[in-house]
Amino acid sequence: VMLNDGRLMWSGSDQFDASISDAYSSFDETFEGDAGPISRSIALGGRNEAVWMLGLSSPMIGCDSRVANARASSLDEKITPTNFSMKSAGKIGAANLRPVELADDRGLFVASGGRMLCEIVWAADKGRYVVSPFTKLTSRLFRNGVEAMAVQTLPDQRIWITTTDGDMVCIVFEPTQQILAAHIPISTGSDTDFFEGVAVVPGDEQDRVYVTVKRVVNGVTVRYLEK
Repeated sequence: VMLNDGRLMWSGSDQFDASISDAYSSFDETFEGDAGPISRSIALGGRNEAVWMLGLSSPMIGCDSRVANARASSLDEKITPTNFSMKSAGKIGAANLRPVELADDRGLFVASGGRMLCEIVWAADKGRYVVSPFTKLTSRLFRNGVEAMAVQTLPDQRIWITTTDGDMVCIVFEPTQQILAAHIPISTGSDTDFFEGVAVVPGDEQDRVYVTVKRVVNGVTVRYLEK
C-alpha cells in the first residue's frame, strides 16, 4: 500500500488499484472523470505477484518476476483512468523487503534471492525507467542476504544495509559526482551480538541513524535501540 500523487494505491496478485484523487477511502467505480478510481491488472507477461510499491515520479511496483511502472502517457502527467498504462522496467524479480528512495528520482531494492541490490533509474535515451544491478562488483558483501535498508541524506547520501549474518554495510552514493564507495562490513564486535534493523531520522546538519541490536548480556538475550 502507498500514498502517491493524491491517491491511496494498492497492489497485490497481478492487480493495481488507486482511489479517487484526494478521497483515500473511496474506490467508487461510478465516479467519472480524471479524478476517478483506477483498477487494472498488472498483466505484463505472466504471473506478477506484487511485494512492494515505491513512489518515484510515477509509481513503481516490485513483483516477484519483474518491476512494473504504473505511468501516464508522459512523465510529467498525473495518472488518470484514461491515460494510465503499465510498463515493465526490467525483468529482475524483487524480494519482499522494503525498497528505498534515493536522490535524483532513483530507487534501490533487493532482488529476489535477497543477495543483490538493484537500482531503478530514469533512462532518458529510452524514455522510461530501467532496472540495473547496483552491487555487481561488491556482491560478496551480501552473499548471506540482506535484512533491511535505510537512506541517510545529510551530510551526504549513505545507504545503510543490515545483513542476515548480523553485520551492517554502509554505501556512500553521490551519482552527480560519480561517487560510489562501499565500506567493509561493520560488526558489533562480538560473536553474540547482531544488527537486526536500521532507521534514519532527519536532522538539521546530520541525519540520525539508529539500529536495533540483539545482544547477549550476562547470558540473557536483549535488544537495544542504538544510535
